[in-house]
Amino acid sequence: WDKFTIVETAQKGWPGALEAYSFTTYGPGIIPGDNPHEWGHTWWGGFVPNTYLRDIWNESLATYSESVYYRRAKGDAAANAILDRAFWVRPFPGMDRLVGAIPLSESFDALFGSAAVVGYQKGGLVMQNLEETLGYNLLQKCLKAFRTKFMYSGKAAVWADFEEIVNSVTGKDYTWFFNQWVRKAGLPKLALANVKSTSIGGSYEVEGDVTQSGSPYWLKMPIWIATAQGHVKTTVQVDGENTHFKISVPSTPTTVLLDPEIRVPRTLTNNDTPASARSGMDALIITSQSGMDQANKQKRGERTLVLDTKVKDADLKGHDLVIVGNVETNKIWRRLAKSAPFTATATSVAFEGKTYPGASASGSITSPFDGEYRVFFITETGHSTIPSGLGTVSNPLSVSIFDKGGNLLAGRLALPTKGSGVFQLK
Repeated sequence: WDKFTIVETAQKGWPGALEAYSFTTYGPGIIPGDNPHEWGHTWWGGFVPNTYLRDIWNESLATYSESVYYRRAKGDAAANAILDRAFWVRPFPGMDRLVGAIPLSESFDALFGSAAVVGYQKGGLVMQNLEETLGYNLLQKCLKAFRTKFMYSGKAAVWADFEEIVNSVTGKDYTWFFNQWVRKAGLPKLALANVKSTSIGGSYEVEGDVTQSGSPYWLKMPIWIATAQGHVKTTVQVDGENTHFKISVPSTPTTVLLDPEIRVPRTLTNNDTPASARSGMDALIITSQSGMDQANKQKRGERTLVLDTKVKDADLKGHDLVIVGNVETNKIWRRLAKSAPFTATATSVAFEGKTYPGASASGSITSPFDGEYRVFFITETGHSTIPSGLGTVSNPLSVSIFDKGGNLLAGRLALPTKGSGVFQLK
């Protein structure tokens, strides 16, 4: 076709979108916006047909296309690193219970609960893991070959056809990958065990075990070791119930982190997620007078709003805080200026030694008033907010800097502080 049409319907009660390959139909309230998942179906389900009777690989590839769009189509090379980390799609706590009964190769119902989670969410995670395994450029060659073979073939593809393409393009046998991710139900369950540190002539050796429960997977697992000089990062090949590792570090190690960016599809609990994943839904919003418009955008759930000039010390404990304004306009922000994750004035944001004129920002820290809660800082204007994605396990940024168009300029990834993948060395 030579055009693509966007169809918006006013039909009540239908908030979703539906692909039709030369057009996409949207429910009310979605447009304007971008929706790369449905556009991805131009290739996956359109150029390459799907039966919808055996599996829904097309939803997995469309979910992956969405990941690629947000990670690689919204920024220059300098921004790509933080975009990749921010928009990498991650599993959510409890996902293992939903994907434990049906493998990807047998998930064919896009509307039925757990089957849909397998086809969409797990499938997208598996495709990202294939990118980690092959590399981005080689996976793109596989996808192009997949499209070329089936575009005018009159045949609907299944997962086995894509597997055959991967083996052909790479010249290697990836049966093991498709066995564990496509033909096997569930997600791997991993943990750290028996971790210890030994001082050796001015440096240190950290060793321990990565354990897997149930049928083991073959995985490349990132391991970070926090030291006084920063993180030492490496990758360990995990391929059994118990994999031992030894890592040398130049200074005193304090914490061992297993896959802290949550890039490997795996079982998670709430304890495994970063502290900044708190939603702040019961927070007290403390705003400057000039930040009232921004503050009202944050007022949802159980949040209450108060001017910074009316706040008492007792108000600062027992809940999350959302501080709206900047160091010049909000007295509570000014009070916390030294611990704030970035510096904001009425005209610019400074973060990690760089100043961003006209930028907006949001970020969070552990509350100095009550260590069980978080303090969120939000500038008065622009795109800063606490949206459903930003600050969750799906997008765990503890700091986000935006330009006037809402594009992510910089940020800092939040890391987990507890859970089965965190070991504090004494």
